[in-house]
Amino acid sequence: MNVSKVLSVIFLFTVYSGWSQGKVNLKKLEKQADKFLAAEAWHRALPLLLQLDSLDPTNKDFNFKTGMCYYHTVDKNKSLNYFKIAEANSDPSEELDFYLGRAYHFNNRFDEAIKYYEKFRQDLINLNKTTDRRYKEVERYIENCEVGKELVRDSVTLEIVNIGEVINSEYPEYGPIIPADESFMIFTSRREDNVSTEQDADGRYHEDMYISYKNDKGEWQKPQNLGFGVNTFGHDASIGLSPDGSQLLIYKSNNGGDIYISDHSEDGWTIPVPLSGGINTPGFESSACFTADSKHIYFTSEREGGYGGSDIYKAELLQDGTWGNIVNLGPVINTSYDEEAPQIHSDSKTLFFSSRGHNSMGGFDIFSSNYNEETKTWSPVKNIGYPINTADEDIYFILTADGSKAYFSSYRNNTFGEVDIYVLMRPNSSPASLLFRVKLSEDGSEHEPIPARILLSDRETGIAESIVTEDISNSNLSFHMEFDKDYDLIIEAEGFAKSTYPVRVAHQNDIFEYVMNVDLQKVEPSNIVIHLDHQSEEFVDRVIINDKEVVREELPPVKDAKQENEVVLEKEVIQEIEVKQEKEVVQEVLELDKEVPKDVEPEVEVDKIPTGDVNEAFVPGVLQFEFDKNTLNKDAIDKLNQLAVYLKGSNTNVKISGYTDTYGPEDYNLFLSKKRAKSAYDYLAKKGIKQEQLSYQGYGEANPIADNSTLASRKLNRRVEFDIKQ
Repeated sequence: MNVSKVLSVIFLFTVYSGWSQGKVNLKKLEKQADKFLAAEAWHRALPLLLQLDSLDPTNKDFNFKTGMCYYHTVDKNKSLNYFKIAEANSDPSEELDFYLGRAYHFNNRFDEAIKYYEKFRQDLINLNKTTDRRYKEVERYIENCEVGKELVRDSVTLEIVNIGEVINSEYPEYGPIIPADESFMIFTSRREDNVSTEQDADGRYHEDMYISYKNDKGEWQKPQNLGFGVNTFGHDASIGLSPDGSQLLIYKSNNGGDIYISDHSEDGWTIPVPLSGGINTPGFESSACFTADSKHIYFTSEREGGYGGSDIYKAELLQDGTWGNIVNLGPVINTSYDEEAPQIHSDSKTLFFSSRGHNSMGGFDIFSSNYNEETKTWSPVKNIGYPINTADEDIYFILTADGSKAYFSSYRNNTFGEVDIYVLMRPNSSPASLLFRVKLSEDGSEHEPIPARILLSDRETGIAESIVTEDISNSNLSFHMEFDKDYDLIIEAEGFAKSTYPVRVAHQNDIFEYVMNVDLQKVEPSNIVIHLDHQSEEFVDRVIINDKEVVREELPPVKDAKQENEVVLEKEVIQEIEVKQEKEVVQEVLELDKEVPKDVEPEVEVDKIPTGDVNEAFVPGVLQFEFDKNTLNKDAIDKLNQLAVYLKGSNTNVKISGYTDTYGPEDYNLFLSKKRAKSAYDYLAKKGIKQEQLSYQGYGEANPIADNSTLASRKLNRRVEFDIKQ
């Protein structure tokens, strides 16, 4: 027998058998995955589908089903890539268009989501399926996307941090509740070490409550299960806590979903019992919280007579110890969609809650409203903003009693598992502080970068914080400020009118960031004709017009000037100027295109440029600087070069003095003035001037040569002077 032929036959048989066995296994995997999908057991189906997808990555069915599994878990954003692969390998489908829209939505890609939502709606119209419930749903989703685009543009820039892996795990954690002193936290988790090891149809553990205490350093300690009795073999979730931490409100899945209460004693938490009175019904009651005096409870219910879905109600503790006088909070708070997780702050007027209605960007968003005791009304609800809220579910928001921070539950890219607990921090962790953000805009047309300086000045202390930006489009123009204090916001932008705005933000616990939109007013230029002294035969070398600080240097004769001794500038309108040439002052009247504001006090100064033998008595010119800069410009370098020539080979000493205008904190200005003086010192040293001939000092705002009332006069004060000692 030919050995090589035998080996070939054996090899082919082995390969074929392995392939056949693999094919059988593939079918078994697919069949098992489909069984889980039919039961909507998404978590059980997902690992099987991921295995199938790895074996056949371009299979449209595997990719679509994997996308569907992710879509029905907290990892909704991961569904996008699978739906896209399915689209690339499939015929057009309204089903796929719908889920592509949803997946783009969960990834905050709102314009692409809208495109697929609109495509899906058109698909249904073409198929005569406008009665499909999703036809109306996508209208709402499109609204969510438009809100999302707006909220992302106005993103909150406060610090949001994951509370950490001591609390969070690979399993879901949510529903944080804390007492007024924040000494402990109770939360809900679906961990494998729960009281019950049973899993639901989707392979997830039941809900149990856990408690974590803070140590002396303020650090959260490893959480402990509240134990059997409080937790049961069913679903047990923490939803509310009395301010003193002695009473715990619990959701249990009994009776369609009811609210229970447990009291804390020396022996621990008592066996929970249903709230007595009219709060619980055969319907779904899912969340609740106490007021500061524990005499009222806000709760959610799907009972009849509401505005749709789950509504928020308020109940009163009656004299007999039961809960009654139940009232719906009304249409300002409740919508035709679901409202959930109410938390009334200890101020008894600030309500936080989650809703799928109002101006949500998708899923549950966190909102706030304030109750007016005099009018007995709620203020219009406010979305607390992105990225606290996302296109997914954001819920269970609770503000600490002192208002310094808040805890909430969310799914984000930096979760340790599924849903995690996060902390929103106020600036400096101070309950009295908020973030003040300035948004600058102009006519909206494309432009070169426009530098600007923004100052927020405390009227009481005079302390100012300043931001210098290379372009007004910079969105990170933020200051820390305090509630109920008076500030002045001062904005100086090149080519725009200086603006000053009074700012005061009244204290509200639901304000974490205040955004002020400022439309800059552009200063329109007009032609100004400067008539020089007819007795002078020379043009002005350098003209500074004190209106908006625009400088024209080394002005050439202008060809279209009417007379030989005219200089035509494109400048803002000025009524009268002084032309200083050498020691002579000449008053002239300007020909104006339009009337000038009365509060403008313009002036023109021509610097004295030294001439003749540099060994003669020499007074160097003043160096000027842009705001918040210590950079030497061309004019400064020219003057320093002349000074260096004068100083070389001599024993002359020079003291260099730096100054600033009065904007900004005094200590910062002192520092900046020293940097300006040192810039001149360093340049002269590089030119070979001996260090023993040079000294420098910064004087900050001292010895102003102008009154700091206009941009141009402040520019004159931003200077370096030289004191030459023979």
